[in-house]
Amino acid sequence: MAKYQLWLTANGEKDNLRLPIVSSKFQVSGASKNSSLTVLGLGELTIPQPSPAQSVSFSGFFPAHKPPTISWTGTWPSPKKLVTKIKKWKDDGTRVHLIVTNSWINLTGYVDTFACDEGAFGAGDIGYSFSLKASPLVTVRKITVKNGKAQLPGNSKSRSGSRTIPGTYTVIKGDSLYLIAKKLLGDGAKWKLIYNANKAKIKDPHWIYPGQVFVIPKG
Repeated sequence: MAKYQLWLTANGEKDNLRLPIVSSKFQVSGASKNSSLTVLGLGELTIPQPSPAQSVSFSGFFPAHKPPTISWTGTWPSPKKLVTKIKKWKDDGTRVHLIVTNSWINLTGYVDTFACDEGAFGAGDIGYSFSLKASPLVTVRKITVKNGKAQLPGNSKSRSGSRTIPGTYTVIKGDSLYLIAKKLLGDGAKWKLIYNANKAKIKDPHWIYPGQVFVIPKG
């Protein structure tokens, strides 16, 4: 079974793609530095940059048919559909989450480059090169001015931290322990909590199957 899985997700993890071939080499570039910009009326904002990389690039290919050496659950993804989805994310400026399981690569940002070469590896196969420019999500709070004084919004009584966690969860197509933890516990890194609570049902944490029902711990 594959040790690594390469995932691209978007729209709050609602859209997710598992890329069928994990690249053997990831090129990392960019220094771990903060940058600043000036926003009219707000002054200078310091934007923390991700560490250790600002950009990750890799290349590979989408096979038209499942290689016999790869374990895969569900329908084998169409290369053209994968290309269409990634191009749309790039053209729309959609924030994308890049995850390589069992590695440090876990970045959110924007598709910087995505180039394809159809038929380079075989009939129906599509070769590609991909790079993601990491970018933190910056939230600017609304400031109101009253009697010449700036006022920040007060603390809300209902906080997002009051997350309701269901007692159980039924696995659907495209799920992984990371995505389930992200969706239900608010942090994909908590996937081991789900794994530890369901070891009797999960033989390998990298492989779960639609229809399985897992107990969800309270985090």
